[in-house]
Amino acid sequence: MRRISLFLLLWIVSSYSIGSLGIMEGFAQTRPWQRMSPMPTPRTEVVAAAIGDTIYTIGGLDSDGAALDKVEAYNTLTDTWTEVAPLPIRVHHAAAVSYKGMLYVIGGFAEGFDPTSTVFMYNPKTDSWSRSADMSIARAALTAEVIDGIIYAVGGATEEAMRHIILGTNEAYDPVRNSWETKAPMPTPREHLASGIVAGKMYVIAGRTTGNVGGPDTNLAINEEYNPVTDTWRTRAPMPSKRGGIVGSFTAEAVFVFGGEQRSGTFGNNEQYFPANDTWKIREKLPTPRHGLAAATIGRSIYVIGGGPRPALTVSGANERFDVDTVEPPILDQPAISALLTILVPVLAVGVVSIIIVALKRKTTL
Repeated sequence: MRRISLFLLLWIVSSYSIGSLGIMEGFAQTRPWQRMSPMPTPRTEVVAAAIGDTIYTIGGLDSDGAALDKVEAYNTLTDTWTEVAPLPIRVHHAAAVSYKGMLYVIGGFAEGFDPTSTVFMYNPKTDSWSRSADMSIARAALTAEVIDGIIYAVGGATEEAMRHIILGTNEAYDPVRNSWETKAPMPTPREHLASGIVAGKMYVIAGRTTGNVGGPDTNLAINEEYNPVTDTWRTRAPMPSKRGGIVGSFTAEAVFVFGGEQRSGTFGNNEQYFPANDTWKIREKLPTPRHGLAAATIGRSIYVIGGGPRPALTVSGANERFDVDTVEPPILDQPAISALLTILVPVLAVGVVSIIIVALKRKTTL
């Protein structure tokens, strides 16, 4: 009888231990952020766009502050990276979009922080680049999106007579005609901003109103909606936090804004905007806070790549996937749960032992 009781005790204790491991695995599986294979070339002020299941990361700055022509392709199905044909020029602070299987890289700073108006198109089938029509204004730290086959390049900064000028410029590029057209300017000129598309409208969010020197002190929370059908803008609900040096990505129903920079450090903020009811939701923070980062959406997952983990010139190859439909459990985090179980399991074991001893004594008495 004592052997049977001992076996029962061990089985119960082991069940608690295994169960606790199951709980831990369950919490790990329900966390919305996953760390993926890092980008081979650490960099900041990098841009990205997706074609099919592949994300292309383009240009940026290395740890020495040199502009890059490096282009790396990330296969989201195999979690692997390959290097592809480099950009024709070295560039950082550009914008990138994809359309009909082609990748477009727009503007940016060429080496030496000279703004450029260039547009390059990449064909992944031939692994080659070609030159498209230039924008009318050379600019960098801009944002770009595609709506109904037209690429809109908005905001940014340029240099004129040694002055850093913040822009509200809005230009539309037609890939079929290979030509640009000037559209209604954004009401609030800014750079280092983010954007996303929902229901055929472009939401241009946050950014800042001065350049690198003092830039983080002018971070904004503004949110302006552009309607390409009417060529008009209107102000929408501001983002909960003021941020610049950010990146945006989007799903069918919402725009997400990640990261950013302030003087005291970088942001891990992840805020989700719903245009349908003009509301914001604060989501689970980036595991690695950073600025000058890139992002691309594939399905219901957003990959946030590269950027500087500290203010000014720092670099990383961080590649973190955010699963939009996964919500962080609204209870203790994993270390806290582990600590709690470490205390509870022995207590429960002692309780079980006490029950068995009492039962054995009663049987002996009978």
